[in-house]
Amino acid sequence: MNMENQTWEKDILNFVSFLAAEKNASEHTITGYTKDIEDFCLFIRKNEGGLLPEDVKKEQIRNYLYFLHSKKYKPSSIRRKIASIASFYNHLLKTDKIKKNPCTGVSLPKLSKTIPSFIGIDDMFHFLDSISVKTWLDARNRAVFELMYSTGIRVSELVGLNVDDVFDSGFIKVFGKGRKERIVPCSSKSLKYLRDYIELAEMEIHRKLEGALFLNRFKTRISARSIARILDGLILKAGLHFKTSPHKIRHSFATHMLDNGADLRFIQEFLNHKSLSTTQKYTHVTMDRLMEVYDKSHPRN
Repeated sequence: MNMENQTWEKDILNFVSFLAAEKNASEHTITGYTKDIEDFCLFIRKNEGGLLPEDVKKEQIRNYLYFLHSKKYKPSSIRRKIASIASFYNHLLKTDKIKKNPCTGVSLPKLSKTIPSFIGIDDMFHFLDSISVKTWLDARNRAVFELMYSTGIRVSELVGLNVDDVFDSGFIKVFGKGRKERIVPCSSKSLKYLRDYIELAEMEIHRKLEGALFLNRFKTRISARSIARILDGLILKAGLHFKTSPHKIRHSFATHMLDNGADLRFIQEFLNHKSLSTTQKYTHVTMDRLMEVYDKSHPRN
């Protein structure tokens, strides 16, 4: 291994250790940062004469931006990749390895304002009620999607839940981005299905449920990918022919709450959004539907 590769590898390893130890970043976050920075390192090695991390200037960051554009990356993906690289260089700045972050002042592609899609209330109720419970895995599926719709938690937060994170008082303890802990209320119905699942699971697997709350068929912690796959199958089984995702259930939770009079700040806290502007995208959904009804209903239209 040449000196350039050794230096990059050492600096990336130090940054990853910093993320894990001081930022308490999740494994998913660390994997994402690492891949973004390693991709940039590969670009530098192939196109920029194999510079050391400290030799990279704004010019190389701009060249990488042009490269990402040429590969047809979405603006959101480009911004995320540059943000990962900027964080890496901020760490080098704090450790006195560089004098200036080369990402500072680089113009990034603008994001298009996308309005989140959601599942209608009738379809959501039909979907949940269509999940028949015959085995402990069926009970798990019902509990999973009832809880997601009841709380709006991310699928990554859901699969990270432990049995001890569920309280009889009707609250769950959730670890969000950056492993930040928050307490979230859940509906009495979702709590009922959670209890039913735990009871049935313990009966069928012949042991007390400890550690991971939601298990796969191998009786280990279920993954986010498995949840998405199960959702696709259940949506089809329910006779609902549209594309969906666990995140769409989160969007549906927020939209339905807003439609029924919930305060925007309340939804922000529930969804664990840092900025209110992130939550405000749901008001566009509500206003668009309001205008659609108005256009169809008003006699002068």
